[in-house]
Amino acid sequence: MTRLWRRRKDDIPGRSLTSVDPPSPDEAGRHSAFLEHAQEAMILVEGGAVHWLNPAATLMFPGLAEPVGRPLLEVTRHHRIEALAERALESRLEQAAEVELPGSGRSIQVRAIPVNNERIAILLIDTSRVRYLETVRQQFVANLSHEIRTPLAGLDLAAQTLSGQLPAEGDVRVFIDRVIPATRRAGCREHRGTARAFQCC
Repeated sequence: MTRLWRRRKDDIPGRSLTSVDPPSPDEAGRHSAFLEHAQEAMILVEGGAVHWLNPAATLMFPGLAEPVGRPLLEVTRHHRIEALAERALESRLEQAAEVELPGSGRSIQVRAIPVNNERIAILLIDTSRVRYLETVRQQFVANLSHEIRTPLAGLDLAAQTLSGQLPAEGDVRVFIDRVIPATRRAGCREHRGTARAFQCC
């Protein structure tokens, strides 16, 4: 794990990557403990094979009893995760995507981060709960919109019907002439509010 914590060459001007001092045993121990207890799944890949993974990753991919040393594809059983790792290694740039795990249908945000010329760190965050809440929110907004739009449409229709049966002047005519544009403005505001709510989802 020592090489995982080496800083990038660009972070220390004038010093090569190999000259950067590794962390002390105490620091390495704290780093290792943090990764072991992290809620996010983490996998370290070297040469296309799993070099290390934390317990959260083991729970996310429980198919193999001994995943260390096995090909990444064999552990994750997902071609897109393997492709992200390969692109990150080739480009030396972080790659990210959201994938769906087969079988469970869980949505996972995947980040493949180059560590050095041989290793890729993969961070996997389960976003299933977020997606579920987004769906609930969209359903709530749609239902609320329907509950508001229906009485507004009925009020507008009733006002137009009365308007056609009333004399051209009088207090009732003035009232109805105010109701019709007011209900239409309310309908427009409701429509814009619903559109904004869906855009925020």
